Order: sequence, then structure tokens, then C-alpha cells
Amino acid sequence: MSKEDVMITTVRIKKELWDRFLQKVYQENGKTHGGVIRRTIERLIKEYVE
Repeated sequence: MSKEDVMITTVRIKKELWDRFLQKVYQENGKTHGGVIRRTIERLIKEYVE
């Protein structure tokens, strides 16, 4: 991916919801770093728009 292909954004989300999201990411992947969160969010957005 080039810099032109990437969107950097900030969103507000309730802390409780974010914490639950991180727990689920950790349960599914065993970690919450190394791009796991980014890839999970990208997958969710892709599934939503398709």
C-alpha cells in the first residue's frame, strides 16, 4: 500500500464498546498489536460495504 492508498482517521467510540472490541480481538487472535486491530477493522468495514 502506498501513502495515497491509506486513510488515517480518528473516531470517537464509547470506552466500554472499545474495551469489548479489544477483548474479542484478543480472544480471536491472541494479541492486540502488530496490525491485528487495523486488519480486524479493515475486515469489518470491507464486510459491511460489500
